[in-house]
Parts: sequence; C-alpha cells; structure tokens
Amino acid sequence: MLRPATSQQWQGLVRCLFAYSRRAAYAAVSLMSTRQRSSSTIAIGTCHLQVLGVGSSEVSPSVTLFTDSQRYLFNCSENTQRVCSEHKVRLGKLQNVFFTRLNWQNVGGLPGLAMTLRDMGTPFLRLHGPESLAEFDEALGSVLRKENVKLEICRQLTGYPPVPTYRDENINVVSVVLRNADYVERSELVSSSSSEGSSTDEEAAARKEPRDASRSRAKRMKRSSTPVDVTMAFVCKLSDMPGKFNPSKAKELGLRPGPLYSKLVQGESVLTPEGKTVHPHDVLGPGRTGASFVVLECPHVGFVESVVTHPLLQASTATSQCPNPPVLLVHIAPQEVVRNDRYCQWMKSFGPGTTHLLLHETLCKPEVTFRASVRLQCPLHLLCPDLYHLPFVSSVAPGASHPVQKVFDMLPGSVTVGKPFLKYHFLPERKTGMDSTDVLKPMQEMLEEQLKEIRSNSQLTSMLVGKGKEAAVAENKAAGDAEAENKAAGNGFPMQRPAVGVSDVTVTFLGTGSSLPSKYRNVSGILIRSPSNGSIILDPGEGTMSQIYRCFGKEGGDEIIKQLKSVFVSHIHGDHHLGLISILLQHAELVGTAKDKLLTIGPGILGSWLRKYRKCQPIAFDFVNCSDLTQLDSLAYVAAKGRLGIGLRTVAVTHCQAAYGVVLQYPGAEKVVYSGDTRPCLGLIQAGQGADLLLHEATFEDELAQDAMERKHCTVSEALEVADKMDAHFTLLTHFSQRYPKVSPALLNSECARQKTGIAFDCFSVSVKEVHRLPPLFTVLRDIFIIILDAEDITGISNSWFW
Repeated sequence: MLRPATSQQWQGLVRCLFAYSRRAAYAAVSLMSTRQRSSSTIAIGTCHLQVLGVGSSEVSPSVTLFTDSQRYLFNCSENTQRVCSEHKVRLGKLQNVFFTRLNWQNVGGLPGLAMTLRDMGTPFLRLHGPESLAEFDEALGSVLRKENVKLEICRQLTGYPPVPTYRDENINVVSVVLRNADYVERSELVSSSSSEGSSTDEEAAARKEPRDASRSRAKRMKRSSTPVDVTMAFVCKLSDMPGKFNPSKAKELGLRPGPLYSKLVQGESVLTPEGKTVHPHDVLGPGRTGASFVVLECPHVGFVESVVTHPLLQASTATSQCPNPPVLLVHIAPQEVVRNDRYCQWMKSFGPGTTHLLLHETLCKPEVTFRASVRLQCPLHLLCPDLYHLPFVSSVAPGASHPVQKVFDMLPGSVTVGKPFLKYHFLPERKTGMDSTDVLKPMQEMLEEQLKEIRSNSQLTSMLVGKGKEAAVAENKAAGDAEAENKAAGNGFPMQRPAVGVSDVTVTFLGTGSSLPSKYRNVSGILIRSPSNGSIILDPGEGTMSQIYRCFGKEGGDEIIKQLKSVFVSHIHGDHHLGLISILLQHAELVGTAKDKLLTIGPGILGSWLRKYRKCQPIAFDFVNCSDLTQLDSLAYVAAKGRLGIGLRTVAVTHCQAAYGVVLQYPGAEKVVYSGDTRPCLGLIQAGQGADLLLHEATFEDELAQDAMERKHCTVSEALEVADKMDAHFTLLTHFSQRYPKVSPALLNSECARQKTGIAFDCFSVSVKEVHRLPPLFTVLRDIFIIILDAEDITGISNSWFW
C-alpha cells in the first residue's frame, strides 16, 4: 500500500506527466513509494561491490553492493542464502533486488531468501527488473504467503524511455531495457512471410478489419516477445559526497553549533535566528561527485547491438544521473560475447579509467563455494569412500586455452575475471579498486590442508584407519565377500567417485536438512536410480541441481538428468520444491521437450505455480496431482506405471494441507517408501508394509517432542516406531533440523544403533542391497563426530551471517 504523497511529491508527479511519456508517470509513482532523503548528497563512509556467484553450477552470476545503511543485490539465484550463510555475507539491511533478466537462473533464490528475510524481521523487498516481473509476482502468490512477505514491484516497461527508477540516500539507478536483435528480425520475418502466404479470403478479411482492431492486433504482435528475449542494464551512481563543513563560516553567518549544522551537512537550507537563509554551499567546501557503475547482462551476440548502441551505455554520454564514465562495468556475458569485435571495441571506448569485471561460467574458473560441508564430508569419505562422496573439482575452466586474451590485448584499462567474494571498493578513496582478500583459495589446496589436518590428529586417524577398517571387515563378512574383506585391509586413504550407472536401486541424498539451507546441509533432495527404470527425484529443494553436479560432476550430472523420468513433490513448502524449475529447464535442454516432458507429481497448488511461472519463462512438464495416485486401480496410477515402469502410489500424510508420502514398487520386488514431512501416519504404515527401504523424516530429537507435535514433524524415536510398525527391512533417517549443524541427534540415539537404521548425510549414496553395510559404521561415525564437534554444533546454528 502506497504512503500518502506530500504536496511536493504531487507537484513532481504533475511535472512528470508533462515532461515524460506514460512510462515516466509510472516511474514517478514507483519513486513515491520509496523512502527517500531530500538530498542526493550524503556522507557514505564505506561502499563496495562484492561478487557472490560467477556462473558455476552452485551460484549464478550475482553481485551485492554494500553501504553503511543498506545492501543492494543484483540477481538472486538458487543457493544465494546458503552462500551468504556460510561466508558471513550479511543481508539484514537488504531492501532492493535488481534482476538483469527474468529467468530462473537469476530469480530462483528469491522465494527462499524472501521467506528467510521475513522471519528475520525485514519488512519488505523492492524488486527491480523487466516488465515480466508482474507475472513473476503473480506466480509467487502460489508459493509465498504474500501477507507475510511484502514485495514491491518496480519494473521497466518495454518500449518506453529509461528514467530514474530508484533513488535513495546512497544510490541513483536508471534501468535500461536491452533487446535481442535476432529475435526482432525473426519476428518481423515470420510476420512478413505469414502476410505473403495469406489466402485471398484472409486478405479480404484483413482489409475489412476495423481500424481499432487492427491497432490492437499490431500492439499484441509488438508485445509478443517472450521475457527471456529482454535483459536489463542498471546504470548506478552513488550519491555525491558533501564538501567539508566550515564552522567558522557558519558562525559568521549567525548560526550556533547544534542540529542546524547537521542539516546543512545533509544538504538542507536553514534559517538563522534573525530569519536569514543559509544554504549548504555557503558553509561547505567543494563536494565530490559520486562514482558510477553499470551491471548488465548480454546473454549472447544477439544482444550486442542493443548494448553497444544504447545512448546511456556510451562512455561519451554525460547525464545528470551519471556525469562521468563508470569506474566499474560488470559484464554478465559469455565468452562469445566478450570476444565479439563490436563488443570489444565498445569496452575499449571506456578507456583506462573503467574496470571491466567479467562474470560467466565460460570465462570464470569453476570453484566449489560450499567449503564447510567439504570439511564435514572429508573424514566420512576417508572412512568409506564409496558411500560418502567429496565434490567434483574441475581445475580448468571451459575454453581456458583462450578465455579472454583478446580482450586483454585490446583494452588499455583493467579487465578482471570474476571470482567468488572478489570486491571492488568505491569508498573510502584510499581503498578504491579490486580487493581479493576474501577470495577462496583453490579447492584442491583446501582438500590437501584438510587431509593434512586429519593425518595430524592421531586419534581421528586411528579411528578412520583402524575402526573404519574393522567396520569394513565386519560389513563384508556379513555380505560374505572375502575379496572385499581383503581390500579393506589395505593401506592409505582411498578416493572414489560415485558411479553414474547402477546395478541395483540406489539412493543418493542431495540434501538432508529442513526449513532452509545451512553451510553443512542443503534442504531436501533425494535421487533414486534404477538400472532399468531410470531415475526419480523426491522433493527437490533449492539447490538440488547444483548438488547433483557436486556429487557426479558435469558429465555425470548431465547423464543423471537425461535418465530422469519423474520428479515427486510431497507438499508445497519451499524447502521441498524450489529446486524443481532448475531440473525442468535442464532436462528440457538436454533431452528436448518434443521427445519427453518430465512427469511432475505433486499437490494441485504446485501445478498452479508451474503454469503461472510458465508465463515468465517457457518450461515443459506433464503434471499429475498426488490426489490422483492414491488408488492402485485409478487411471492415473495405471498410466504413470506404464510410463515409469514402476508402481508409484501416493499416501496422504499428516503435515500441512495436501501433504503426501510415496510408495515406489520396483519390478525386482524392491519396495521403497518415502515419508515426506509428517507426524507418525497410520496410512503410510499400512501402505508401506514390508518395505525394503524406508526413507523417513526425523526432524527433532526426542526432547523436542512438543515442537514436533506443533510443527507436525517426527522425532527420531517416532520415526523408528513407524519403521517398526511398518516392518521395514531397513530405515534411513533424513530431514534433520538445522539446529543440529553437523550431526543429527539420531547419531546419539541408542535405539538407532540397535536397529537396522542408517543416518543420511549430503552426498551419501547406498544401494538397497547394500544397506547392511551401514550398522557396523554407526558407532564409528558417532565416535568420529565426538572428536570433531565444537561449540557451534551444541548451541545450534547462528544467524550472525544475517546481520
């Protein structure tokens, strides 16, 4: 709801109506809803821009502007809040998010981040971007409770001149719409050929078409461009710095020290006791013009013409908004664009005073950003490398043989290839320029240090090499595998990667945390692979796609997505489905929509969300409502079984409205049951009788039974009781509260040690026929974590990253 406008604001709006087009009036109304200072001159102590993502599978290209009073985020991909949590990038003062393009790569992290900011007390978020932001806001209504998350949409309408779209005490921003020239040419060509090929009857009908109808049709054709064919550039100027205050002059003019001095420094005119007006320039020395910078996205060469010819993106263009050329130009662009001759010449035109920062997966070296989970996985991997996997590390960036050498050769100014957490300082002036202090060290170097640290801990080394081998021998004896027993007696630290192909039904946990991602655990995500029936993903929470590539690497991850047959979403809570769209998009890219649309199963509201988001970006899916798969004789169940080759039955469970578990029946008689989020549920127990493997949530420890009841989750003991009543052959516990950062309370539960139970970790894989290997490892894992636990693991996670 807009605040009542002051008389000055109304006068400004009237001036805009006469001075600008209809678009300018819209922008003026948007400006009135922002909290602004009366002056564009204010003293900013520190200000810097920091890279969050460079385009790896973990975090898409994004940057954050830090000032004393606010934060400004440019793009918000999946994993944004996780990377901020681990690396203490504080977003408590975030109020504005700018999107260079409306696709899931740029907006996928917003729903989760908005909910977290809401819980932390942030009153609202202001979203800036292309015209299709309105459709995105409408779609978000399906998955966000909008009364609790206030989003203010500030969009730049296509086809209207750019005007100042946002201004506050720190920054002025002008939004520039960039168009795909190739798309425009194709659209005109299609329109022309359609006209030439029309029949005589159609021509006659067109000639008879009323004038107003003809205009309406032309308008529809003009606005038929899909959102992904429009990108944005944000031309940003920091507020001017006031000159030094001269108290002697102020006294000479009749002012006494006090609040009036502060008003003059803030740019306000004041009155002396005698009624004389004193203006800021009467008592302030020469000020400094605020630096400007540009963040733009040029996704392919079709956009180059729009970028290099736009008046506001020229080095020679001086406006009241940006009187000087930008000191920093952030390019979200692939290698083909950066090496384009016209684009290179345009970059060169800015001269040596402009630093160019390049962000894209084809230019930047891929690096593992989530280091804390690696430190956790390292001892587990050394204990049992074929079960607990380390992330894939690529040492060479795509196209590394000639990434941007052409640009370096041509430009006299500075060109920098982005790295996560690289900074550019605007203020103070003595620090102006690039700062790599917070850039992560190479992943391989970090792994070597971690291994060295483990080897230096004699107690931990003994645990891994000693008890670990004893457990391995015990598990192999239970399997009757003498050859594997001999292998377990070997020396050294094995390093293995998970196989993409499987010979048995295999479960890989991509995320084992609940609610929101943490630095040690991602939110829900389970991959189930079958040698003859492809793969299915259960509850793909935010970041699930990146976890797949983290576990299997680029080639292996692509193969996993190609083999994917279906995705199941148990309920509409964000930690269970916000990674779905990434999977749909990647599957369509690798397989194609004409061949196979991914079977997407979930509650009805999920289908509504996907259909609404499809207005923002094309996505392909075949949706089936969970409620249609509860009966084995239903048409939907029979059709799904024929398509997947397995029986997939949903079961209503006790959590939120429209929450379901699922029973998967494989042809080889393997029966896998997944609980989703639920209280102990009789219907699930009955449907899952005799399950070979039960995947059950165990959100809370037993001491928090009341919390489990109120939030409709299970404690560890309640999950074990369900497994007992179901007569499940083996149970894997997952979905642990993030109040337990490294270790689930299940690991300290004596009942788990006695029963056929395993504890899930991120990037943990096991086949149904090999779950017998887990019980001998239980006490070893417990002893390992007793050694590596610290105070944080006892007190729970901290929200210090937020503020």
